[in-house]
Amino acid sequence: MHCLTRSHVHAGADYRSFLPFLKRLPEAFAQQEGELLYKGRNELRLLRYQEVELVVKAFQIPNLVNRIAYGLFRSSKAQRSFEYAERLQQLGIGTPQPIGYYTERKDLLFHRSYYVSRRSVCPYTFADLSNLSPKRRLSCKPSLAPLPNCMSRDCCIKTTPVAIYSSPSPNRG
Repeated sequence: MHCLTRSHVHAGADYRSFLPFLKRLPEAFAQQEGELLYKGRNELRLLRYQEVELVVKAFQIPNLVNRIAYGLFRSSKAQRSFEYAERLQQLGIGTPQPIGYYTERKDLLFHRSYYVSRRSVCPYTFADLSNLSPKRRLSCKPSLAPLPNCMSRDCCIKTTPVAIYSSPSPNRG
């Protein structure tokens, strides 16, 4: 039986020149290109394209029920990661620059997806934040003591993998 494989590739408005890179992500992961950053349920790799360091997240192939849902009814995790990162930026919340995403379907079933962002040097993941002292959390911005509120222009939420870090405020010179 022959499978019909369809892919969808999307690059952000400022990254249309990255389409060739996005189109070859399955091949790059199959050949284990770049530096492996994390391998668990999903896989993160550091790759370079046009002298830009990129973090690519390859999402695990979902179970059959989710393959049907993602194939017919829902956006892929990669697409949602891209859209959420764009939305965070629109809200003035720092996050690594989203580059684009790649999704692949086999017949009507979702198969796999990849999300790409520029590399960011966030020193904390969300998991790390629960272990930070209250004093260190306050260092993000003195007026933002509660953890859920530590999401402003002075902090960055890294969506892949999720993290928060302090960054200079544009109005602080």
